[in-house]
Amino acid sequence: MFGVEAETVRTSWARNGMPKPDKRGADYDLVAVGEWLRGRDAHKESTAELRHKKLEAEARHKAAQASRVERDNSVRTGELIPSDEAQRQQRELVLRVKDRINRIPGEIGRYIPKAKRRDVEKSVRGYTNGVLMEMSEWRFDGTDVDVDDDDTA
Repeated sequence: MFGVEAETVRTSWARNGMPKPDKRGADYDLVAVGEWLRGRDAHKESTAELRHKKLEAEARHKAAQASRVERDNSVRTGELIPSDEAQRQQRELVLRVKDRINRIPGEIGRYIPKAKRRDVEKSVRGYTNGVLMEMSEWRFDGTDVDVDDDDTA
């Protein structure tokens, strides 16, 4: 009956809400039983879908945990530093480069005859100041900055 043993219909299905005959010994209402079976199958599908969504959520959660552990390990081994420390190091580097660039005109001037030294230092200082202005527009957040590649002085 219904592709299963009669005992399954009388016990398991009956306990799970299958429509029963109105009277003892009467036939089952096949339309009602068919609707009940379709509803039960739809419930099984939605349960399977929920189970699938749960597995996907668990996989995302495990991936996030793994990423967090990997990040923590990178911090612990010194491969990754906090952003405020990185910004401090960037500022320090830029200031050191700026200091070195500002020294260039005077260093070059030492090799120029006194009569032309002031003009050469002024010209080089103008160029190095242009380089420093360009550097001041650099971004360390990954966004692009237009850079003027005109190297003529």
